[in-house]
Amino acid sequence: MATIFRLTITIGKGEAAREREISLDPGDISMGLLEDLQSASSAGDMGSMKPIISELFGLTNEEYRALTIKQFIEIAAAIPRAVNEASTIPNA
Repeated sequence: MATIFRLTITIGKGEAAREREISLDPGDISMGLLEDLQSASSAGDMGSMKPIISELFGLTNEEYRALTIKQFIEIAAAIPRAVNEASTIPNA
């Protein structure tokens, strides 16, 4: 499967700022992560998404906290697409 999502996040400000690209490949989504996503979406709790997104993209606490609302919305939109692609079984 191909990467369907790429995003560059900026961590820090001014001269201390650094950029990091994150990406999502549907084939890398584990069954445990899918289970956690289902629970988090049922709970509707923003805090329950933090460990899921951090694990999915390998983000440190600092990197997660640097995400903007716009980036979070982009990630939230990309995850269902990735899950759908990962769970689609092609006709043999």
